[in-house]
Amino acid sequence: MGELESAYEFLSDAFKLEPNAEIGAHLGKVLWDMGENEAARAIWRRSIELNRDDQTLRDTIDKNAPELWDEPPVSENSGVDTGDY
Repeated sequence: MGELESAYEFLSDAFKLEPNAEIGAHLGKVLWDMGENEAARAIWRRSIELNRDDQTLRDTIDKNAPELWDEPPVSENSGVDTGDY
């Protein structure tokens, strides 16, 4: 298993146990680096709901998917699937 896959497993488990914006920022970045851009965006959307002011989350989204800041909140965007999170 590669580093990204190991990081994904660790962060995914952590986010399920303790959903917070900073873990979500890192989990989304790992997914992004794995080429799973839609899954990353879904995690980042969920993380924005948790704490849009988290600096790690803000920096990560700004560098990778700044368009997310222009979207309505997930609760208003019924088409977004956040999977098991």
